Amino acid sequence: MLTQLFKSNRPAVLLLAPLLVLGLFLPDLWTPLPAPRGPVMPLYGWLLSVLGTAPMAPGILALLLITSTTVQISLLADRAEILGRTLHLPALLFPLLLAALSTQVAFGPALVGMPLVLAAMRSAWSVANPGSVLGNLFNAGFLMGLAAAFHLPYAFLLVAIWIAISLIRPFQWREYVVPTLAMATVFYLTWATLKLQGVTPWYPLHTLLGAPPEPGGGGSQRILTLLLVGILFLAALPHYLSTFQRGIMRQKNLRASFMGFAAVMAVLIGAAYLMRGHVPGELPAVPLSVFCSFAFMGTRRAWLGEVAVLALLLLAIWAKWG
Repeated sequence: MLTQLFKSNRPAVLLLAPLLVLGLFLPDLWTPLPAPRGPVMPLYGWLLSVLGTAPMAPGILALLLITSTTVQISLLADRAEILGRTLHLPALLFPLLLAALSTQVAFGPALVGMPLVLAAMRSAWSVANPGSVLGNLFNAGFLMGLAAAFHLPYAFLLVAIWIAISLIRPFQWREYVVPTLAMATVFYLTWATLKLQGVTPWYPLHTLLGAPPEPGGGGSQRILTLLLVGILFLAALPHYLSTFQRGIMRQKNLRASFMGFAAVMAVLIGAAYLMRGHVPGELPAVPLSVFCSFAFMGTRRAWLGEVAVLALLLLAIWAKWG
């Protein structure tokens, strides 16, 4: 039922996203936010100071951010024509995957920066359309810089912007320099602000290396979730290849750009696990919510898709409520 509902071309189903997010992440409202285990990036530190000691403020903000990200993913996949047809399966899979893969409270620097990452990739992929290419690339680099000012690893996603440019546009060296300068502008303004406040020198890399490893998830729920995600990934692969082959050149370029984005995300996931022993759920949930949507494209044996979504829903409830 859920799968068929979100497979339909009905934008109204996105109104169910806040209800799904609320049902899954409601425990985060009363779960205390753990103290940072080391230095944090300036914008995230500022946000923590604004939230202060309000007990439910991080949980409420997390619900809003997850809902925003859920809608953004669906619209991004639709407008970039990644799935080949208009549907809203990513809006169903993202909150389920995020809840099932998260081992701690949802609120954190990776979640806060994710809406900016998606906005940056949307701006980068828009260079496939006629318009201001350099302006869109500057916006992409600037937005990614803002995301990195919350969560430094997002700065590495500049590579995903370069990959998109190389696949969509003929080579023009300015188009690679503009997003790089835009991101550098964000870091320069951040350093200048900290300098005026007298809190320099500033060492951004300490936000990665200055904290001890965080506890990772484990147990039966984690193993079952990874097993189910692996099955969905394998089921999605032939549908993705078939959709890729049928697409015109513009669609192939955008889908290849998405796979480049997913590959860079995979590098971030591996680096996060090696350095902290913990991977923020947003990093795998974003690309998987789009790619695994291909597993539900077939019309034969639709009941298997419903069973898979139900199993993922139960695992998500187990992770957040159990």
